[in-house]
Amino acid sequence: MAQRAIPLVADLDPVEVIYEDEDIIAVNKPAGVISAPKHRYTGGSMVNRLIGYLGYAPYPVHRLDMMTSGVLVMAKRQVAAAPLGGQFSARTVKKSYVAITTGAPTQVNFHVDAPIDRHPAQKIARAVVENGDASQTDFVVVDRNEAAALDGFTAGLVATEAMYMTRGAALVIAKPRTGRTHQIRVHLAHAGHAIIGDDVYGLQGPWIDRQALHAASLVIQHPCTGERLQLIAPVPADMAAASEMLHLRLPDNSALKAML
Repeated sequence: MAQRAIPLVADLDPVEVIYEDEDIIAVNKPAGVISAPKHRYTGGSMVNRLIGYLGYAPYPVHRLDMMTSGVLVMAKRQVAAAPLGGQFSARTVKKSYVAITTGAPTQVNFHVDAPIDRHPAQKIARAVVENGDASQTDFVVVDRNEAAALDGFTAGLVATEAMYMTRGAALVIAKPRTGRTHQIRVHLAHAGHAIIGDDVYGLQGPWIDRQALHAASLVIQHPCTGERLQLIAPVPADMAAASEMLHLRLPDNSALKAML
């Protein structure tokens, strides 16, 4: 009770709103910002920014990794929080991410069905583990460049030795069927196509200063009206620049929307 008496901090940093009505709000979360505060008396999260924007605290129903950008939706009213959060729990929300990967997959479509659990040696990491939680992700290759040279890299915390010899890069869309921690990052690394800039599973280099992963689309049912909503966050400038550096074609917004 004493903790709840401490008011949450309001941050006045900018908020990019992509959808808002009286019940819910969706924003384009920038990389480097956590979704929710670690403590009531600290700021620095999207919840804190939305307190500054709305004047009151929203109800978070899901999260994105700190260094992942993209669509983050929250309830503005308590009556909307449970039905909205229930869609994430029931896995009825359709999620689509854009990622830039090491290597150039030969197939246009591929699927990874591999269980995930905690990494056996690194506390902050996850890994494909035989008796882990069932996890499935579908992938679509949007563009590939076999000639892309990934020079001047630093290996991520659990990057495999095979990645050190990787050439080529690809722009992919990831559609997770389940929602495990680090799922897309782990599944792409497991498939031999780790995300560039990933300081845990991939290779860091001059292309981008964070993992090149963006939550581009969420398809939800409006918690109060039942309307189907597709919430889309444009690909950020740093990923567009990395795509150009690696000579990968990033579709325009209308073409990308059709793929999500």
